[in-house]
Amino acid sequence: MNSLRKSFIYAILLAPVAYFLWASMDASRALFILNMLDFSNDQNVARVYFWLSGLSYYLSYGPIDFLFGNQGFILMREGGTENDFLRLLLDCGLVGFLLYGGAILMLIARAVKLKDFEGLLSASLIIVLMNLFPFVQSLSSALLFWIYFFSKMEQITGQKPSKAKLLQFTAQS
Repeated sequence: MNSLRKSFIYAILLAPVAYFLWASMDASRALFILNMLDFSNDQNVARVYFWLSGLSYYLSYGPIDFLFGNQGFILMREGGTENDFLRLLLDCGLVGFLLYGGAILMLIARAVKLKDFEGLLSASLIIVLMNLFPFVQSLSSALLFWIYFFSKMEQITGQKPSKAKLLQFTAQS
């Protein structure tokens, strides 16, 4: 299927969703979306506080915690980070952070190499969501992340990853 036909099919499938979102948009929903960009908003101020406080905690870690994290410390201390990248850094250390970051970079590299706009859009959406919402901080979301990652990598190689490797990667997350 050529890309023009594929884009046309996506446009037809997404048109009802876009219409529903537009038709159901009222002033309060639009304000909610716009508030995400307003740094005088109390929620955004609190989010930045969580980010700065989490980064401060990470920079004060000893060498072992710096590399491998301090599982759950930030949750007990602050209640969360409001940013998955920072949470990975705090809970899983530099090793866990690089594992997820490397996976996202592989998705981006794959999308660029294959000129896959959808793949690049998906990787960008993952990055945005991980920065704005506590997305990967639950087991189900972490599993979905790795299932998505391995399915995209399977598209490149044409090979299914072995069950042992899949279990090893999901156990580490």
